Amino acid sequence: METVRLKIPYISNSFYLERPMNRYWTPSRILKFEDSLIKNNPNKLIFIRTNRMIQVYKGTSLKDFVHCDFFVLDFYSDTYDYKTHLAYTKELKKQLEIINNFPREITFIDTERTNNPNITSDGNNLLYGIDSDPTYTSAMNYGEWLKRDDLYPLQKMQFEDTEFYIPQNPIKFLEHRYGNWEKLPKFIGELQHQKYIDEYNKRQSK
Repeated sequence: METVRLKIPYISNSFYLERPMNRYWTPSRILKFEDSLIKNNPNKLIFIRTNRMIQVYKGTSLKDFVHCDFFVLDFYSDTYDYKTHLAYTKELKKQLEIINNFPREITFIDTERTNNPNITSDGNNLLYGIDSDPTYTSAMNYGEWLKRDDLYPLQKMQFEDTEFYIPQNPIKFLEHRYGNWEKLPKFIGELQHQKYIDEYNKRQSK
């Protein structure tokens, strides 16, 4: 978990940068940046750090790329109150919006992590980190901490022809993150950003 926050552990054929943007970048400008980055680093693993996640891209352009977002979890002190943390993250969200520059937001949130005595490696309380998108988009309305024993030790489970590591208590993990996870959301199957990508690629083809 911790390694994803480094300037990236050595991975051959990879490239790392911090996303140079603010909240006013248009979808078209963002896609132009991503398309150029991928074309200039064909088939490399491109690690882009934002203020709230690590994004990984690979391909030769936006016409054939694959992409995945990574969100980190942190352990918090056993004596740290959940409601206190909720108020803290709401205040952080306001401050990040005022800064409105991703590289400076990254510096700000890294300093907050370093100086926060409640973020620890040996606590039993588990939740998304303050540099993780679900902390802010979900307003931390999970109601309680997830516990270390719900996640660790990880166990292996077979899915089709591949084994994957999953939480020790997958049902508890799903309930904590999604509530009624057995009920599919209305937007299931929709690619949230695909229409912007299709429009961008259509303009590039003209």
